[in-house]
Amino acid sequence: MAIGAAQVMGFKLMPNFDQPYHSRSIYEFWSRWHISLSSWFRDYLYISLGGNRVTIPRWYLNLFIVFILSGLWHGANWTFVIWGALNGFYLVFAHITKDLRSRFRRFIGLDKHPFVHNTLQILITFGLIKFSWIFFQGKIRFHSTL
Repeated sequence: MAIGAAQVMGFKLMPNFDQPYHSRSIYEFWSRWHISLSSWFRDYLYISLGGNRVTIPRWYLNLFIVFILSGLWHGANWTFVIWGALNGFYLVFAHITKDLRSRFRRFIGLDKHPFVHNTLQILITFGLIKFSWIFFQGKIRFHSTL
């Protein structure tokens, strides 16, 4: 509605979501989810930290830091920090295991069945993201016994 209302007034807004639950990877999910906020985090935090123009370990740390800070941006609660850390872990893990997953995919012959491969990628990505939403929505509470 906001995009349509802005167009009526002569403004063109960027789309903010682009079917993120059809994503085949965590990276693709975050490029489709809350595009304006993700762009802000990329432009003002990730690039300021050095982006990917640093050593590989530092690059992974930059990704992780940005996701933890995006969790804190959503709220000052440990569940948001865990949500951010979990998504940062997903992304870093995906980068680290990219070659291994590619070799495994070829080994089991999944490359010969692109529909099955794409469907599995979507289902796995969907499952990982939905699991992280448990923390974001605060369904898990951390209580002290003191």
